[in-house]
Amino acid sequence: PFGKLRVRICLFFDNRVIVLKCGDTMKINKLTMLLLAISFASCSKQLLKPPMQPDFSYEPLGNFRISPMALESEAIQESYTSLGIEKIAWRTVSANPQKILPGTVLFMPKAYGWIMPSGEIHDGYLLVDEADSALTKTQLQLFTGGQKKKKAPFLSQNAEIYHVQEPITGSVNKRFQTRKIKNKLKKLDELSAAEFDTLLQTQQKLMPKLNERIQYFSSRGRGVPYKIFLLGEGPNAKYDRDPLIDFARFDCMTFCEHVLAASISNSYKEMFDNLQRIRYRNGEMSYVARNHYTIGDWLPQNAWLLHDVTASVGGDQCKKMTKVIDRKKFFLSNGVAEEELTTVVPPETLTVDYIPAAALSSIKAHLQGGEIVSIVTTYPGIISAHMGIIVRDDYGNVLFRHASSSRASRAVVDEYLDDYARKLQETKTRIGMIFMRVNDTVKIPATVNSGQ
Repeated sequence: PFGKLRVRICLFFDNRVIVLKCGDTMKINKLTMLLLAISFASCSKQLLKPPMQPDFSYEPLGNFRISPMALESEAIQESYTSLGIEKIAWRTVSANPQKILPGTVLFMPKAYGWIMPSGEIHDGYLLVDEADSALTKTQLQLFTGGQKKKKAPFLSQNAEIYHVQEPITGSVNKRFQTRKIKNKLKKLDELSAAEFDTLLQTQQKLMPKLNERIQYFSSRGRGVPYKIFLLGEGPNAKYDRDPLIDFARFDCMTFCEHVLAASISNSYKEMFDNLQRIRYRNGEMSYVARNHYTIGDWLPQNAWLLHDVTASVGGDQCKKMTKVIDRKKFFLSNGVAEEELTTVVPPETLTVDYIPAAALSSIKAHLQGGEIVSIVTTYPGIISAHMGIIVRDDYGNVLFRHASSSRASRAVVDEYLDDYARKLQETKTRIGMIFMRVNDTVKIPATVNSGQ
C-alpha cells in the first residue's frame, strides 16, 4: 500500500547491524513492516537509559515532580548552591536530603535527547548539589539559569528518576570538575604532611569531642578509591611489603583505622604512630602481631581506645553468635612458617552480641554518631566481614559511611543506614551489626616498636 521506495533498512540488535535489503526500489510488505515495528519498539525502550550502560549503575528512585528553582532570574545564572558549588543550568538539582543525599548523580529519561538553550543535547544526567529540607521527598527543583521560558519536556511534570552509581558517576562528575567551589576542602588523599599537621591541630581545638572528630575526618575521606589488601609492614617486611600508611586508597578496615588515628592525633607523626598502635598488638609491626580479626584481635587490643556497646544500643533486640577463631590455621594458609607461631593462641571460641539487620532501623535513636561498625557474617571462622562508621549529618540523617567494594561505588561512600539495613536483609551471609564506641577518656599507649 506504500508503493515503491528507495530504501535501505537496517535493524540494530545488541549493537550489530542487520541489513535487510538494499536496492533502488522495494515494496514494503507485511514482514518488513513487522520488522520495522520491532526495531522502533526496541529503540524506544533504549531511550529509558543511555545505550551501552550496565543496568547495575541505575537504581530506580520513583517518580518526582520537577519544578524550576524558586526566585530565579537572569542575574543569578552564575550563582552558587548552598553547598558552595557553582550551579549549572539544566543540570543542578535541589532535593530533600532525607531522600537523596547531596552529591548524588541522577538520571532522568525525560531529559535524555532534549536540546538545551545552548544547543547541547541533554544526556539526562542531573547533579544534586543543593539540599533543601523544605522540599517533599518526591519533589526536585531544577536550576534553569533564569531561562524558564524555554519549553522543556519535564518542567512542572512528574518524571521517572534513577540514582546513578559507578562507573557512570565518576565520568559525569569529571565532565563538570572545572566548576568553581567556594572554600573547597581537600580530601584526605590530597593533603601533604604539613597540611595534615595544620588540620589535626585545628580540629583538636574546634572539635573537643572525639566522636565529632571521627565524623569530620571520615567526611574528608569520601570519594577516596577502594582497594583491598593495600597495607603491610613496609618494604623490608618478610610477608607483606605494602606500605604502613596510605591515604590514597582504603579498604573497610584501613579506612576506620586511618580515621581513628587522625582523630586522636595532633601531628602527622603522631597520626602515623597511632595508626600502628591501632593495627598491631603492643605496637609491634609484624604480620603475626597484626590485628587481623576485628572482634577477636582488633577490638580487645584497642580497649584503650574503644569498647563494644552493642548490648546497650540493641537491648532485647540483640542476638548471640558463636564462632571458633583459629589464628594458627590462618597464618599457615598465608605462608607463615610454623616456627614463628609459637606464641599464637590455640583455637578460641568467641560468643558475641549483634543486632540483626531487621532491627537496625529501630535502634537509630541510640546511636550518637562516630561509632565504628562491624558487619556480622555467617561464614565459619570469622565474625566480621566488613566495617564502617556511623554518621549523624546536618539534615538529621543516620548514615553508614564506609569504603565500599561494591562495583556500583568502589570508594568511600555514604548510605542511609535504613537503606544499608535493607541490603543486609537481602543477603544470606551478612546478617547484622556490632557497634563500637570510643572511650570517654583515651590514654594512648606509650611506645610503638617499628620492627623495621
